[in-house]
Amino acid sequence: RQRFSAEMGPYWYLMPTVEGTWRGLGGSDRGAHIAQLMVAIPVAGLVWWLFRRASYTIALAGMLVGAFLVTPHAFVYDLPLMAAAILLYLRTLPSSDTPSYGAALLAGIAPAVVLATPSLAPLAVIAHAILFLMILRTGGLSKSVL
Repeated sequence: RQRFSAEMGPYWYLMPTVEGTWRGLGGSDRGAHIAQLMVAIPVAGLVWWLFRRASYTIALAGMLVGAFLVTPHAFVYDLPLMAAAILLYLRTLPSSDTPSYGAALLAGIAPAVVLATPSLAPLAVIAHAILFLMILRTGGLSKSVL
């Protein structure tokens, strides 16, 4: 584990995950694991909730986005899953819901921005979290809860 951390030093920005972001910002191994766990547990529960309450399409989109929030070692080459999640999410929206289209577009563009500018790496995790919240809202989680 320590060897992996040492070798990853300049490349943490290639991991659009909570752990990758934490480590890229200079955080410790222990802090990264705690932050990852604090995100993973509620996200896993919310994905379960989506599969119990929402349509299959929106639940699948939530699972794909949730995978990036739960998994500590996803890399940028795993991001096609995010594109599939965005397409599934957009499929559930009425054509008049322009703000949601814009936010989904942001989630899709954020990883490309991160690759071009490593200092903006935290944007990828933030974009994933925003998209996940939008999926939860579309899936029926009350606006008052979010």
